[in-house]
Amino acid sequence: MVVAIILYKDEGTLAEIGYAAALGKPVIIFDPRKLLQNAFVESICKKIVHSTEDLINNIFILMKTSK
Repeated sequence: MVVAIILYKDEGTLAEIGYAAALGKPVIIFDPRKLLQNAFVESICKKIVHSTEDLINNIFILMKTSK
């Protein structure tokens, strides 16, 4: 599992998200400032969350379902 944190527009992080998805790793994006505006990245990740509470909940949900 990969948790990507988007705090500013960073092409390197977007590349890492694509690489992780290509390897079959589930990706959760934490975007507290709602900066992500990339339809491709949004389509390949498992979940995009905007709060720490949602991030933690979705990590546990993903861990539970990926066993």
